Amino acid sequence: MSDKTKAILWMLYACFGAALMTIFVKILSYKINVFQMVFFRNLIALVMFLPWLLKHGDAWYDLTHAKTSQYKIYLLRAINGFVVMNLYFYVLTIVPLTVVASLSFISPIVTALLAIIFFGERYGVHRWFALIMGFVGVLIVIRPGTEDFDINSLWVLVIASMWSIAGIIIKFASKSDDPKKIVFYMVFMMTPLSVPMAYLNWQPVPTEAIPYILALGIVSNIFQVALSRAISLTDFSTILPYDFSRLVFVTILTYFVFDEVIDFQTAIGAVVIMSSAVYASYREKLKKINVQKDSK
Repeated sequence: MSDKTKAILWMLYACFGAALMTIFVKILSYKINVFQMVFFRNLIALVMFLPWLLKHGDAWYDLTHAKTSQYKIYLLRAINGFVVMNLYFYVLTIVPLTVVASLSFISPIVTALLAIIFFGERYGVHRWFALIMGFVGVLIVIRPGTEDFDINSLWVLVIASMWSIAGIIIKFASKSDDPKKIVFYMVFMMTPLSVPMAYLNWQPVPTEAIPYILALGIVSNIFQVALSRAISLTDFSTILPYDFSRLVFVTILTYFVFDEVIDFQTAIGAVVIMSSAVYASYREKLKKINVQKDSK
């Protein structure tokens, strides 16, 4: 099996895991608060990594495989992840899940826009077309100026921007560290970060919430490992089109669990956003290929 095929499969696993995670967050939002969800999610994920951390081969307590030279990078990833996880879990409780999933596809477009603002990158007509179409798709979904407009949906754009930063960090870290190590350091650093807010906002945990808490921690860990593996095996342009499966999974799951149906306008907007993101990524790949040809 080629690396490309493996990357696609890992991306599909990641998308299904992400969809399940949104379902568990929505269910838990009626039982515990967001800060507790974030804390339990990170704690369980960290506990799941203990066997990997403490045993390497036949030797117990051999931690040499967990060493890295990228502690600063991982701290940045953890801070970014902590903030975006709190925001994301909160938004999932107040915005329809299908809307959140649809708007999240703007992430690659936001990355391109940030590159223009902060790095002075110049784009041709094709990239500008992709950018414009991406934001047209956003307008279709959020419907500003109408009675259907929900200002809370704008938080998804902030989250998408932070996801873009996380993806870049993962890609950079994967050059020297394997996916499990990348995810381990994320939860290892995010767990203590999540303690203060959980402590200050603690409330009794109902017994019926425990299975969902465990499921959230396990599924989110699998999602992060699968995503890191997909990113490490190939470039973004290869796996990006398959990210659309996340909306498919979310739509199916929310229908059966919450009887929530994606409306036609949101679906159209999601298709426009995702198409623009794939087109932008494809043009970037062509640009790299042309540069490589010219350098030979």
